[in-house]
Amino acid sequence: MNLHHHFADVQDFRVAGRCSHALSDILLIVLLGTLADCHDFSEIEDYAKDKEAFLRAELGLELGGGIPSQDTLGRVVRFLKPSELEKSLRSACQQV
Repeated sequence: MNLHHHFADVQDFRVAGRCSHALSDILLIVLLGTLADCHDFSEIEDYAKDKEAFLRAELGLELGGGIPSQDTLGRVVRFLKPSELEKSLRSACQQV
């Protein structure tokens, strides 16, 4: 299942070429961690580490830089535009 395209419209504020993680990977990890009842970014990071094989094989996450740290997850989420994220989440939920 490939959900990356649902997040294509979310603006990536980060500097191109200086990022180790795809924005769509980060967004999917945060979404799945939240659905798995993780309460903070530390728990989401632990969840992603435990499920890394599943995230790669079944969901097609690249994880080129490995699992993003809790600091990276928090920093990226903090700068997202809620309206863009809402549109992407609605699109992804309609596919599932």
